[in-house]
Amino acid sequence: MKKIFLTIITLGLFTNCTLDNKDIDLDAINAPQNISALITIAQDNSGKVTITPRGEGVSQYEVYFGDTTTEPAQVAPGQSVLHTYASEDTFTLKIIGISLNGKRTEVNQDVTISFLPPTNLVANIVKNDLTVTVTATADLETYFEVYFGDVANETPVLFNEGETISHDYTALGTYQVKVVAKNGGSVSIEYTQSVQITSAFPISAAPTPTLSPSNVISMFSNQYTNVPVDTWRTTWSAATLTDVLIAGNATKKYSSLNFVGVETVNAQINASAMTHFHVDYWTPNITAFRIKLVDFGANGIYQGTPNDDKEHELSFVPTQSGWNSMDIPLTNFTGLTTRNHIAQLIFSGNPSGAGTVYIDNVYFHN
Repeated sequence: MKKIFLTIITLGLFTNCTLDNKDIDLDAINAPQNISALITIAQDNSGKVTITPRGEGVSQYEVYFGDTTTEPAQVAPGQSVLHTYASEDTFTLKIIGISLNGKRTEVNQDVTISFLPPTNLVANIVKNDLTVTVTATADLETYFEVYFGDVANETPVLFNEGETISHDYTALGTYQVKVVAKNGGSVSIEYTQSVQITSAFPISAAPTPTLSPSNVISMFSNQYTNVPVDTWRTTWSAATLTDVLIAGNATKKYSSLNFVGVETVNAQINASAMTHFHVDYWTPNITAFRIKLVDFGANGIYQGTPNDDKEHELSFVPTQSGWNSMDIPLTNFTGLTTRNHIAQLIFSGNPSGAGTVYIDNVYFHN
């Protein structure tokens, strides 16, 4: 035990002598020198940057990123710090090297964040009646914008890859649907597709007539008192009749139309003082629409004796994107030389037996 005790005392004395001879003068330590940073930027448009501070005589680094981050990162010598920048720009890094005695050396260094633009944009724009759906994929994109083209100063709808955006149009017509792929960079790519919005049915009522009732003989209209009509579909017709409401307005719908007869035999119309025949019609698929007026003559009988019936048919090419409002001069019905006993109105169209037409505001006027 005595030997062990003497050994410990001897070692202690030796150690103390060593430290006394090796004292460090902290005040003599210089401030850090050659401060900089090695900066590497991820090439995946993530905005991630790896910063490795470098210098001499440094015991600790402080790194300020130059963006909205206010607190510095504390980095030990030889270590790195990872930081993510949210957008493109040139940011000024502030790197401070701190020596063992607290002396500080500060250096500014710029880091430029520049994102690659998105590529390989594929937009899938699908129309179904009045509705358009949009999906999209792209490389290096962060998100998408879509413009549907039916509103002035339109605010785009934002969506991500894998999402489906639907939009309902309120008016028929042709619209430019634009999809834009964006990321944090200043450059985007876009795709535009023209979309024609049609419908199997009208989305708005036929135009409201404005003529004075005193100048009108109305067969069918919400705006006027209508004369008696025997039938809006005779037994010999080749069409299906349905009475429907379009935006609250009574409308006649003829489907599977080949031809349809409308008769006023029991109360024949005297249109001798009238100058025009009016009808509003809407169709999604008819390519030729025909109107025939038939006058039963003075005897008021179809193919009576003598046979003084008069008739004439006109054909029209309709638009399929809205109501067709027809104001036809009766003089255009050149074969209809008498108009005192009009008893039949016949609608027909192509394709035969496959067309659909909506009818409203059927009247004579002057």
